[in-house]
Amino acid sequence: MLPISTFFPLQSAYEQQSRASLRRRTQMSWASFDEFIIDSTNYVWVEAVEMEEEVEYRCPCPTGAKGKDCVHSLVVAMHHGDMDRPSEAEMLNVNKKRGLAKKQDYF
Repeated sequence: MLPISTFFPLQSAYEQQSRASLRRRTQMSWASFDEFIIDSTNYVWVEAVEMEEEVEYRCPCPTGAKGKDCVHSLVVAMHHGDMDRPSEAEMLNVNKKRGLAKKQDYF
């Protein structure tokens, strides 16, 4: 597998900011609580947790924080081959409820 920098050159400001955020998170060293809050709300870092015989992907987004599988963790699992990608037919047969979406409680 090619490193992520092969696909996304380090030229963009967002790329540089996300790498700095990941560095702070890895080292657990933020200059202030405000910097921690900015990093926590602007970026989602999906972590691979190795269990006995499988790998779980955990995400700190509102859905993942409740212990549910969020879109972020599902995409990472599919990318690493730990979950099969849905076929086009399966994606077209998704039943969506009609009407307005319910307001979600995040906490």
